Amino acid sequence: MKKLMKLGVILIVLYLLVLFLPDRSYSQVEKFESGDSIEEIREKIEHNGYNFTVDHNKIYDMSPAMKERFFTRRLAPSRESAALSQNVRLLDKHLLGEPLPDQFDWRDYNGHSYIGPIRDQ
Repeated sequence: MKKLMKLGVILIVLYLLVLFLPDRSYSQVEKFESGDSIEEIREKIEHNGYNFTVDHNKIYDMSPAMKERFFTRRLAPSRESAALSQNVRLLDKHLLGEPLPDQFDWRDYNGHSYIGPIRDQ
């Protein structure tokens, strides 16, 4: 009788271990690499359960050297940006302590949309 109880306890413990241990093949997120092909990216999207699609675009089709230049480019500072920066600091001082709205949407602000079309995502 004791052997049967011992065997039952062992079986229950093994069952619980199998039930609650994560399955590594499904739980591991596949990361995107810079050299991935469109097909590899699509497979990783599906494996990870993401809900978006990808296709060729002007950035994807660039050579690695062109991508490097594109992603490291910076705009030269201008007088206008320096003046704008100064104005933002003045606005920041003016609004200091003012409560922020519960929500704000640039798509409909005073009956006008300030959001343009989607480009180069």
